[in-house]
Amino acid sequence: MNKHARFLIAALAILALISGAVFWMNQRPLRPVAATSFLPPDPSGKPEPKTNAASPLPPVRCAPAPESTSLVQADSILAVTRIAQSPPIAESQSKVKLQGNGETAVLSDSDGKLLLQATPNNPIYSMKPSPSGRQAIVSRGNGINELYNLQPFGLIRQLPLVPDIPRASAFGPWDWIDESTLIAVVDVARPPSELTHLTGAERESAANWREQTLLYSFKLADGKLARINTAKAGLPPSFTVIEMHSGGLVKVEWDEKGVAQTFWVATSGK
Repeated sequence: MNKHARFLIAALAILALISGAVFWMNQRPLRPVAATSFLPPDPSGKPEPKTNAASPLPPVRCAPAPESTSLVQADSILAVTRIAQSPPIAESQSKVKLQGNGETAVLSDSDGKLLLQATPNNPIYSMKPSPSGRQAIVSRGNGINELYNLQPFGLIRQLPLVPDIPRASAFGPWDWIDESTLIAVVDVARPPSELTHLTGAERESAANWREQTLLYSFKLADGKLARINTAKAGLPPSFTVIEMHSGGLVKVEWDEKGVAQTFWVATSGK
């Protein structure tokens, strides 16, 4: 075999190998390619935020009953009625005490035993025991409120955070109607378009930015929220809650033609 024949055979062998390799690559399934961002880097130089799977979940968002998704007043199983004079304020039978405030607060029993200690991430701002002293509402701030059993001590649940209403505040403050029912306040703000003509100082007045004040009842047995009928007591759409006490007692105030109107109301059946 001469030199040219050997060269031709070698060339054909190389061509066959290349053709085989191309055929094999075409038969392979494609692998997914990791997505690449082509956005320009953040000019601030800050790193991209990362999701921490171990971080705690946000507070549970409990939607109210269907009738409370509208700003129209809806009747519930409860209403408020005016009281002619200041009612007597009953003291709870609870022996659990709150000492301090914020991140230094502690809850302890009558023997001084530590039950709950606040931290910088979980402060305690108030503790409202039930009339019998068996349970208590603990306010953590930022709209977070928890229900505790006091005998024996332990967390029962977190209370609803925000109603399913546009421009509504978080529920709070909370208090007791009776051992099985709580009451809470919600402020509903006016649309931003109605506030553009106000100065910064004017916007700080609730009478200017608040559109409506709502009272809610919360049943501990089934976790149901319901709007409390405030129209029965002749309350205007917007008012300020000054005080709340066990028994569903609420002290309210509003301005009527430049004159402050102040009344105590109590929850009752319709």
